[in-house]
Parts: sequence; C-alpha cells; structure tokens
Amino acid sequence: MLFALLAAFLYAASAMCARQSTALLGPVKANFLRLALASIVMICVTMAYGGVDLQSTAARRLYLSGFIGFGLGDMALFFALPRLGTRLTLLINLCSAPVFGSLGDYWLVGTGIQPAHGIACAFILGGVVLALSSTPSLPAMAPQARLPGVLAALTAGLGQGLGASLSRFAQAAEKASGIPLPSAVETCLRLVPGLLAVGLFWLILHCIKSPVAVHARAGPITPKAVRWIVANAAFGAILGVVCFQHALTLASSAVVLSITATTPIVVMPMTFYSEFDQPSLRSIGGATIAVIGVVLLKLLV
Repeated sequence: MLFALLAAFLYAASAMCARQSTALLGPVKANFLRLALASIVMICVTMAYGGVDLQSTAARRLYLSGFIGFGLGDMALFFALPRLGTRLTLLINLCSAPVFGSLGDYWLVGTGIQPAHGIACAFILGGVVLALSSTPSLPAMAPQARLPGVLAALTAGLGQGLGASLSRFAQAAEKASGIPLPSAVETCLRLVPGLLAVGLFWLILHCIKSPVAVHARAGPITPKAVRWIVANAAFGAILGVVCFQHALTLASSAVVLSITATTPIVVMPMTFYSEFDQPSLRSIGGATIAVIGVVLLKLLV
C-alpha cells in the first residue's frame, strides 16, 4: 500500500517533468531518452547486485512484461493522445488498466481481487473519473477517426495491466525457484525490452514522412532538455517503477494499479503550485472520493 502510494507521487513528479521534456523534444524522443538513461542506471545497479540469471523463467517473464508495459503501452498512448486529447486518453487508460490487471492476475497467477478490495478500488477509480471528467477538449477530427484513438487508449490500458500481471507472474517464478530478485533488478529487466520496443517505434517513425513523425522528431537536445530528461527518468522510470514493482509483491495488480491511477489527482496540487492551475469543484470532489477509496483500501489490505 505504502509503496503503491509512493509510486503514484513519483509518477506525478515524473509527469510534471515529462510535460517539459516532451514540449522541448517531442513525445517519442523524450520517452526514448528517459528510458535509455533509466536503463543505463539500472543496468549498473543490476551489475553491482551480481549473480542474476538472465535466462531464468522469471527473467523471461519480466522481459515480456517490459516489452508489453513500457513498449506496447507507451506506443499506444502516443497514438491515442493526438486523437482523444490528454484527459480522455488518461480516463480510458487509467480506468481500464486495473480491469486488465485483475483479469491478468486471474489468468496468469490464479488469484482474483477480494470483493471488499474491489469496492475500495471502485471508489478510487470513480473519484479519478469524476476529477478528470469535465468536458474534454477533443482534437479537431472526424468522429469516426476517434475510434482508433479509443482502441489505442484501451490497448495502453491492456499493456499497463498485463505488464503488471506478468511482473507478478515473474515473482511467482522467483518464489518457486527460491531466488527472489530485488525490485531494482526486476525494474532493469523490464526497462531494457521496453527501451528496445520504443527505440524500434522511433526508428519506424523516422522512416515515415508524416506530420506525426515530424512531431516525434521535434526539438534539439539542449542542456535544459537534458535536465528535464534526468528528472523524468529519476522520478518515473527508476524510483517510481522500483516502488511499483515492490508494491506488486504485496498486493494484487488491480489494487496497485487502482492506487497509481490517482497520479493525475496527485498532479493537481503540483500544477496549482507551479502553474497556478486552479482545480474545479468537480476535480476537488473527485479527488476527495479517490482519497476515501485509498483510506478504505488501507484499512482492508
């Protein structure tokens, strides 16, 4: 519970940094560079730990978790954002991920979510929906063109949820082998395949002459951009994911994903302080409901 909350706060700080780095470099380049930096750091940590069997069952499951979670999930988000806008994309992504995570846990690990935990998670997700459900400003495009965006946002939720379930599936293999891996090592084994997937996506975009591809290559790498990339990698892909991985050892994917779904709510006071973005009464009400859900979950877990 504590580590899931820490992950939410770290993801919120990472989102603030990502907003700056994406504006300077474009979404794909910024995402690739933050994953590259985080991978280098976590590879060094893993080498310092030593004795990691890269061919083990747990390692292979973590590779797949990273490829689906960081790779497929991030690419789907990049596809959905220009079609649906940030708010609607986050609503679909964050609220579908716990559902997919719960189904993934049942399928892969053989565990389901307890009814009482499900009620608390419903409070959290309901609060998130209320907080983000003010009339979204949708990008100008034909209504029929939004369907691919909705499917992409659902695919991002699938990647996030299934990636979490595969991490728990890997942790089950670690437990069976009697060789548990530190959360930092698990993070490394997830990051590298995700980096390769995003790098391949970036390479494909470089070969495509389209407005989306041009936007993906936007912006030179400046010292200011590097500072935001470092902060984004530190808060999100390193510390945030380490806390997320550890939280998965203590609770189900649905519970952890429901708590980390409060990240947009945690961002609200940050943007109010840094950008004077005053939240609406609906957002405050939604945040209150989500907090009640978190408290209920804390009492029940």
